[in-house]
Amino acid sequence: MRRLKSKIKNGKKYKIRIGLWRRQNNLEIVWLDEQKRPHFIIPQLTAFTPSELSSHLETCLGQASAVLSYSYASALLPNHIWYKSLILPYQLSSQECERQCFHILEKELPIDLGELWFDYSIHPFHNSTRLDISAVRKNLAAEQLQSLSPFKIDILDDATNAILRAFRFLSRRPVTDNSLYIYQDGNLCLAVQEKKHCRHLLQATDRTPQELFELFYRRYPGAPETCYFYSTEPQAVCPALWHKIDTPIPFIALGAALWQRKSATERQLADADEMRP
Repeated sequence: MRRLKSKIKNGKKYKIRIGLWRRQNNLEIVWLDEQKRPHFIIPQLTAFTPSELSSHLETCLGQASAVLSYSYASALLPNHIWYKSLILPYQLSSQECERQCFHILEKELPIDLGELWFDYSIHPFHNSTRLDISAVRKNLAAEQLQSLSPFKIDILDDATNAILRAFRFLSRRPVTDNSLYIYQDGNLCLAVQEKKHCRHLLQATDRTPQELFELFYRRYPGAPETCYFYSTEPQAVCPALWHKIDTPIPFIALGAALWQRKSATERQLADADEMRP
């Protein structure tokens, strides 16, 4: 409480990033307090407004609206996003990264660049650089933003990144290249492995987690040492050797709330207002 008041004296506000994810007609909303403890509510989207959320946060955090500053983060499923990872034998400046992005997008996508939002992230190694490029059609991104109206989304992330953040936060372990992460809800099942030089990803709508694991193993040889699993389905079966994450906290909304502007280890679709046209 005192720290928040001192921030106001210095002309600063307590900034809260709020993760949003729409699941059918409900809106999953997650935020973290100053102690990094997650809180959530799941109202009906059509019966809940930003002003009602603001009032709820004021009550929850014990602060007046003048103290609080919000930003809203959501995500797109990976089947809407085009990816490309490059390993280059030298370090890159931001200008060189953008030139590489324009070159690759023009070469590999039969779409006018004006119809895309894209972003990149770099992962420097000792004598090389991994450049990850993500692109999405503007109309698909706009549909996602509109589906969350009247909330104005400031950050549109990749749901895979959000899922990995949620696994890392809830397991209290870093994401490692010898671990597989499987996410399941009522619409899809997704498996992702973050390797040093690339990301392995497999998504399906008609497979069980065990079937997806077998497909993943056949596509990407080399069994992971550890498998983490989360499902929204109460009856989901978890093999004995998997680490199941049980939590009532909405998973993707949590990962969106954990988004950070400066991240050297994750690929991200940036703030929608800052995506490069």
